[in-house]
Amino acid sequence: QYSVLIEYYFEDPTPLYAASYLREYLRYPMLEYLVKLRLFRLATYVVYGDSDGRQYYGNDVLNSDGKTVTEVLGVDKKYISIIQQINPDSKQLRLIKAFLREKIEINMDFMKWYSECETRVEEQIMVPLRFMTPHKLMHYATEQFAAFQKTSYASPGYASVSHVLSDYKDYLSMSEALGHDMSSSFVLFPNNLKEAHDRVNDLTEAETSKAYDRKIAMAFAGLQNRYQFEKFGFMVLPPHSAKEIAQEGDALHHCVGRYIQSVVKDECIILFIRESSAPEKPYCTVEIRDGDIVQARMQNNGSPTPDVQKFIELWERQVLYAPVSVAA
Repeated sequence: QYSVLIEYYFEDPTPLYAASYLREYLRYPMLEYLVKLRLFRLATYVVYGDSDGRQYYGNDVLNSDGKTVTEVLGVDKKYISIIQQINPDSKQLRLIKAFLREKIEINMDFMKWYSECETRVEEQIMVPLRFMTPHKLMHYATEQFAAFQKTSYASPGYASVSHVLSDYKDYLSMSEALGHDMSSSFVLFPNNLKEAHDRVNDLTEAETSKAYDRKIAMAFAGLQNRYQFEKFGFMVLPPHSAKEIAQEGDALHHCVGRYIQSVVKDECIILFIRESSAPEKPYCTVEIRDGDIVQARMQNNGSPTPDVQKFIELWERQVLYAPVSVAA
């Protein structure tokens, strides 16, 4: 009676696994909200998973415990009509929330372009938008793709706008790490992105080390503000330097030191879980990619103990997947 299965079916009247839909509805009654709001792509994510094959397990981009549609979506009600117009998938909803957190206006033209260019990595959008407007990002990425598009499988150049955005994110991250003037249009919009990308990555070992430490130190305050949390005798801390990440790996005998370059290039976030009584002593390391924890490792690459896992799960609910502030 309340599953809105018929409404879901008539949006796309092709054969579907009705039993799968009804089973997920029993687990996640919020499906009723999503379908009635015509947020069919999010409903499909809950029932069948996303286009990348990732299944929905509750409380990542959607709050399955929410009692209202605003709680389910994790945004203020004034944004619901915009979200309905976009009909986002899970990745687009993440991006919308990132826009709201960073107080970036949700531009319908940009969201359409984002969908069409098929980039699935949030950082490829959010890193450039630290330095420019959505309109300028669209214009530059589209222009670079038109100028340097591959003409054959073996030819140099970009196969898609998504590949342009990947290089652009790397270029901007390294330019910032090297201390370049990130307000200069000369720095922000090089005529040949590929050449500029290769140039800022062709560094001596000493130059690389200095750039990495500068970038990680610059990110500390923002990460501290976004992710800090303390409960049950544990706390979350971001690293101050590349050396600190390497030392974390050495002390706990795991491979986090290999992720320093990924951190600097905004491909992942490394955070430390420490005992509140010993905040300087390595204890557990967390890696975040695309807004989710992909691994947490303790001594000798071991999995978190039950008490640490309990802390991580609470931190996920209250911080990592927390609703966007209505002040956004």
